[in-house]
Amino acid sequence: MGLKLRVALVVLMIFSSGIFTVALQAAQGLPPGIEARCRSCHDDVRFSARFDTSIHGNNGCTSCHVGIENLSAHMEGKERPAPVDCGRCHQDIARQFRQNFHYLQEDFRCSDCHRDIHELMKTGANFKLAVVKKCTECHANDEYVASGHGEAVLRGNQDSATCSDCHGLHDTRIYHTSLATYPAEARGFYTRACEKCHDDRKMMERNGMTTEAVRSYEETYHGKVAMIGFPARVAGCADRHTAHNI
Repeated sequence: MGLKLRVALVVLMIFSSGIFTVALQAAQGLPPGIEARCRSCHDDVRFSARFDTSIHGNNGCTSCHVGIENLSAHMEGKERPAPVDCGRCHQDIARQFRQNFHYLQEDFRCSDCHRDIHELMKTGANFKLAVVKKCTECHANDEYVASGHGEAVLRGNQDSATCSDCHGLHDTRIYHTSLATYPAEARGFYTRACEKCHDDRKMMERNGMTTEAVRSYEETYHGKVAMIGFPARVAGCADRHTAHNI
């Protein structure tokens, strides 16, 4: 793709984003230039500077904060916007999160993890490390950081398992914290999670390892019983190698 074409596409994306914001504001009955008026009151540095360079920087304020019908009433504190619904855009993630242990048992909302939403940046190559940092804001990290997986992630190894590789990200299920209550689901899930990486020949070769562990486990009594559908009755990978400090 030539340079001129790339520049044209970028300009088109920016222009289209602007059209979308203006159209949305018009549909809500809001005056043009509403973003500047929002920031005249909401002048925290998160909104006045960091938001423009964030991952949501091309979205206007009213893309997320909907339901304001009378700007004057809102500015006088008489009208509040509707609660932010991230699922309006992130529909697949919202469907996953409705099955999430954190949502069902702890009543978490998106903002409990994404508290810096107005200045959120793309994680890019640092995704795995970003997951560790976010999860360990609540969960202790001593055992995981001391493990082979944790140490490798901290060194920048993108093959090594981070929290979401074993527990899921937006779809963390209840059996992750209730092994005794859901032994079949938990043992079956974790064994499959281990095998997903350790049975990947190319990944293992990149890291000086072998897939022999998976093959030999499948030939044991434990592996055979698990494979025919009874993982709760035999030992899985985590029973031998523990959960976090592997």
